[in-house]
Amino acid sequence: MKYILIFTLIIFVSFILVTKTLFAQGESQFVGLENHNGFTTVYLQSGEAKEFISKEGYNFNNPRVKGDYVVWAKEVGGVWQIERYHIPTKTTIQLTYERNNLSPSVSADGRVVWESFVDDSWQIFYFDTLKIERITDTGVSINADVENEYIVFAQKEEIGEWAAKIYSVAERATKDIAVGTEYQNPVLLDKAITFDGETFPLNVDDLFTLDLVPLTSNIQPVTIEDIEAEIESLAQQASPDSEESNSSSQQEAP
Repeated sequence: MKYILIFTLIIFVSFILVTKTLFAQGESQFVGLENHNGFTTVYLQSGEAKEFISKEGYNFNNPRVKGDYVVWAKEVGGVWQIERYHIPTKTTIQLTYERNNLSPSVSADGRVVWESFVDDSWQIFYFDTLKIERITDTGVSINADVENEYIVFAQKEEIGEWAAKIYSVAERATKDIAVGTEYQNPVLLDKAITFDGETFPLNVDDLFTLDLVPLTSNIQPVTIEDIEAEIESLAQQASPDSEESNSSSQQEAP
């Protein structure tokens, strides 16, 4: 059975401005930006210990941390490039070398996504720890987040509508999550998708298992209660009791 998911949630912004310092929180540590020797530098703080981890002589932006990895954008010759830093080994690798690249996000296993300005629009690129590939090629795609082989992002299509989408690297397929300007910052955590801290009723596995109709701009929104009722209906149809009841009905029919 096909059905449509749309509901009203507000975007959760991954970067928080606190006392004029932008920081990104990890499990037990966080990274931030601070003016150091005349440049905007990335620091890593674990408990009381604070360490500047980006290379001196450059300006940095958009730091994010997860697990043993930190990502950021580094300004090189007036253009922003993406780098990934490995905390245990204190090593940095540069992932991009041309055009502007911003808003990186990293998974605990070192995968990285970011937005790159290519073909006159922002598009999502993905580093799987071995190679880089382009994930989107239509509209404007921004604010990507990654966890294992799933990538969520916001995309503004030609009709002018913003939509939150999810991409499966394994299946090389994209699914719609929700439509609206308020869905421009989807966040992935333990296969759950959140907007403004609110958890979406279906996780990433559900979105690729269920046969969902693509979202369009002329569809009326449904409520969370409608979605939960539809899920319950699907579960009842799939239950053994339901199959036995249907079988009995067929046998009794003349």
